[in-house]
Amino acid sequence: MGTFGMTGTVIPYYEEQEKLLKQLLTHKHENVRRWAQNKLDETQNRIKIENLNEAHRGL
Repeated sequence: MGTFGMTGTVIPYYEEQEKLLKQLLTHKHENVRRWAQNKLDETQNRIKIENLNEAHRGL
């Protein structure tokens, strides 16, 4: 959930992050659940954007 570099598609990275964040949605602490939901929303938006970018580039 920070800076990284990749070659090729980044979608699998974001999908793995999405799975991990979903597990935190039932955490016992509300602040963790809230943080996880915010990060999950960002991650899902990132996946949509990357899918559009890859479609545009013909990948």
